This record gives sequence, C-alpha cells and structure tokens, in this order.
Amino acid sequence: MPRGHQPALAATAPSHFWGIRRYGQAELARLRFIRRAQRLGFSLKEIADLLRLESDTSCTGARTLAQERLSDVRQRLAGMADLEATLARLVEACGDTDAKGACPIMTALNARGTHM
Repeated sequence: MPRGHQPALAATAPSHFWGIRRYGQAELARLRFIRRAQRLGFSLKEIADLLRLESDTSCTGARTLAQERLSDVRQRLAGMADLEATLARLVEACGDTDAKGACPIMTALNARGTHM
C-alpha cells in the first residue's frame, strides 16, 4: 500500500502544549491492539480488517486472518531452513578446500541458474 494511503487505524489525539498528544484509555487500548498485531506480522490492511471484526462475537473472521498469517510464517520458516542448510553446506565445503582451490562459496555465487 503506498505511503499516505494507509488506513487510519487509530484516532489522532489533538496536539497540546509543545506538540504532545494526550490519548484516552480507549485510544491507548486501540494503539496497544495495533502494536500487538504488528508484532504478529499483520499488515496495516489486515489490522484494519481485525479492528472491523472487533465487535463480532464470532472468531471466524479473525481466525481466517490468523490462519493466513500462520501459513505465511510457516512458509518463511521453511525458506529460512533451506537457506540455513545451503549456507551450512557451503561453509563446510569451504573448510574442506585448501587455499589453492576455488572457494565453493564464490563458485556457488557465480554459478548459472537459481539453485545452489
């Protein structure tokens, strides 16, 4: 989402002395909700969707969004595990060569194709 076109998730408190904003309890609770959702990896659009679901007594909508987020996290973790295995293999291979041989890390980085 382009900057400046993000959904307004929290009401902006009026600016007081020296630009300090004062928020009420409801605004602070909403800001905490937004911050916690961000820590779980939800986008601003997803957080706006969650806020719209806040008064819904059913968990269906929130569960669907959370399941999508969980699926994304699991895909990222699998990708990170693959990355870790590749780097570990390259580091080990680099330690197995003498100073005269081609560095396996550099060879892999210079190789054609997309896989190492």
